[in-house]
Amino acid sequence: MINLIILMQTRKTFLEESNSFNSLNEPLKNLNKKFNIKLIINHQKDSNKNKTPQFFDYGDNQNITILETELITLSKARNLLLSKGIIHFPNANYFFTIDDDIIIHDIAKFYLELDRLSKSYDFSFASASILFEGTDKHFSNYARYFIKDTKPFKIKKKDHNLILGSALIFRYDLIHSNFRFDEDLGLGAEFGGSEETDIFLTICEHNFKCMYFPSLKIYHPKIYDGQYNFKQMFSYGKGRGYTYKKHLSKNFYFYLFSFFS
Repeated sequence: MINLIILMQTRKTFLEESNSFNSLNEPLKNLNKKFNIKLIINHQKDSNKNKTPQFFDYGDNQNITILETELITLSKARNLLLSKGIIHFPNANYFFTIDDDIIIHDIAKFYLELDRLSKSYDFSFASASILFEGTDKHFSNYARYFIKDTKPFKIKKKDHNLILGSALIFRYDLIHSNFRFDEDLGLGAEFGGSEETDIFLTICEHNFKCMYFPSLKIYHPKIYDGQYNFKQMFSYGKGRGYTYKKHLSKNFYFYLFSFFS
């Protein structure tokens, strides 16, 4: 069976305010011993400023570990979790990044499906599907167009618009090879988005095998009107432009076309 590490970051005052934590806490506490799943939560607090990041267990749940830090950007948080995770859990096979607003209905089912897929397909990177809570509707417009069933398929850089940050699965070889998020990208950074696009394109450019698994499902709450304002969307757009420019030398015409598209 695989050894899965779930990585999550949150700035919520109490962990219980997080959808992700609430969907995982009890299932992980009562997990059958044959399931090798751990959750590491980067709990960011302004009061931790200038303090050394510390690990500690969450209450009586031995499958949840807390890493307390000051407020940091999304990419920096994910990089810290990846770097600390590979040290703290050296036998881990896969690392799965999630945001604190998503829900996993059945982590045991998710784990068993990922274990099955890992035996059937050779991949270093994969993406799960994000659906709107209570529906079978994909969160991504691109996914709604491209994904018609649950059959896994290989993905390449031309498929980069399918990739969303809260559903990324990294095999240990990528982490050991020091693949990390660009800390100039992502929430809280100069360019507010496309950190997941950038790392996926980098992985593709290094010829690692990548897969998309529609049968691995996580859920996002319904988006309400005004949730994403103009300033946020403009920042996301700047991030995408920065990403294409960064990779331009790898395939000039592909990224130029992507930029204008």
